[in-house]
Amino acid sequence: MQIGYNVGTTLERSALEQDLKFCEESGFDLIELEWDKSLTEYLEEHSLSELRTYFDDHRLKPLSLNALASINNRADAEEDEVVRKFEKMAEAAETLGIPYIVVTPLRTETKLTRGEIQASCVRVLRRLSDISAPKGVRIALEFVGEPEYTVNTLEQSLAIVEETARDNVGATFDFFHFHAMNSKLETLREADPQRIFIVQLSDAPDYVPGMLKEHEDRLWPGQGVMRSEEMLNVLREIGCQAAFSVEVFQKEYDKLSVEEAIRTAYETASKLLERTPSKPVIF
Repeated sequence: MQIGYNVGTTLERSALEQDLKFCEESGFDLIELEWDKSLTEYLEEHSLSELRTYFDDHRLKPLSLNALASINNRADAEEDEVVRKFEKMAEAAETLGIPYIVVTPLRTETKLTRGEIQASCVRVLRRLSDISAPKGVRIALEFVGEPEYTVNTLEQSLAIVEETARDNVGATFDFFHFHAMNSKLETLREADPQRIFIVQLSDAPDYVPGMLKEHEDRLWPGQGVMRSEEMLNVLREIGCQAAFSVEVFQKEYDKLSVEEAIRTAYETASKLLERTPSKPVIF
């Protein structure tokens, strides 16, 4: 069983060098990098080749590059800009040996039909797939469990992945987003396990669907009201071999040092996963 850490958990008060050090010391096997701040700041004084050497020489390995945001239902010029940004991310992912790039949907107050959203997502994902497939990089679409996001349930994301029909396009299964908009366990039971690329762990307080906010309400794994063990059991039953990663945003946790936060992330995730052992990860 391999466990990863998403650097977004301490993004605003840490730096990549700290994250790498504390993740390895805490026991994490994998790390999810962040493009816009963490990696960009690192590259001000270092190079991609230096970071690749670090991963080659250490037990800690990269899991994903996060995140290409707002990919769908954009004006033509904006969509082209999204694609250009992805090209740079895919080049970096190839250099660093990162298997996945996470992409997220548009957040908007504009009313769009399900068909409009799906058609746009499929078109963009196919464009991105054409870029990343030759580089050996996969794309993990992450639905976001808030009403304003255009893709906000597991059902919707899997339908998009299925229609996209590219081997290197799959889904990110995030516990918080699954819980936040009341996605169905039956959908997970019927999912193709090969299409679930990453599983992100967290928990949540007891708010009704549609009220949870991911940058305010995420809790450490196993510390809230989610049916976490049931979700993990279903993932195991369907034969999902995706890597697990901890992603938590919670202002209360900012009182912890970066080292304490990363250690707590590992300890809470480990305790939860030990109760529902998984099969080895295969990228």
